[in-house]
Amino acid sequence: MLTEPHLCDPPFPKPHSQTGSALASNTPYILTILREGMEYTGLHCIYLCIVVFTSTIKDDKQGSNEYTFRSDDDERRKKEDDENRSFAIVLFTDYTRRPDAKPTARKCLHNKDFNCIISRNLIAAEKRQLRAIGNQQEEADNTAEIFNNLTSDMLTENPDVAKSALGRTRAIGFMYKGMTKEERDTFLAAQKEQREKNKEKRDAELKMEAEWQTLAAALQREVTLKDIEEKRKRKELARQVMDENRLLALQQREKEHYHRELYRNVPTEAFYEQFNTTTR
Repeated sequence: MLTEPHLCDPPFPKPHSQTGSALASNTPYILTILREGMEYTGLHCIYLCIVVFTSTIKDDKQGSNEYTFRSDDDERRKKEDDENRSFAIVLFTDYTRRPDAKPTARKCLHNKDFNCIISRNLIAAEKRQLRAIGNQQEEADNTAEIFNNLTSDMLTENPDVAKSALGRTRAIGFMYKGMTKEERDTFLAAQKEQREKNKEKRDAELKMEAEWQTLAAALQREVTLKDIEEKRKRKELARQVMDENRLLALQQREKEHYHRELYRNVPTEAFYEQFNTTTR
């Protein structure tokens, strides 16, 4: 059976000189004292609270850092530490409230710092429990989601799952897996018919364009011939006008000579002497 150490000689190493294993190695000793109803001193109370509080702060700091890989032994040890910590707090609180508790332990219970440590540990334990419940619930939800995805039609290629109850022409968008063989054949036939119609339309357009080009060329040729004919006619007309103008100019000069020379000159004796110069 474990015996209680002397008050002047602390039974355990100081908390600040130990690592996170202080709780795992020292807490079972105090838990044994509490379970067996042994005499529990104020030094034990203070040390237990300090160890619990120090380990809680360390766990909170580790929990706030980035996630690191833990082995199975580390997980098991951490789980045991959490259970021992929670059990120690409950047992110690119950022990200090008993009538036969030591005055030192009862005094520690009413101490302000001690109550602060106890309350912080209770809050931390509750947070850890809620976090564990949340992680467990999240893991269960993820497992259920994976199972539903594996057993549902989401990963299959069955196009019937996309059929909607609102009509044959309606489909469920997020469940659509593609067209059926009949729909694909109908779609390909419609595409073929559309290609043929487009080809006929392009051929008709090309034919009409060729006819327009032929008509435009014929019109251009006719316009050119008419232009040449018009130029020839204008040239012939200009030549005729020039000939007529030349003839008119000659007639005008003769007329002017006739009026200027014949009607304005007075006849001389020589003019009259040319008549009756011979006998008959």
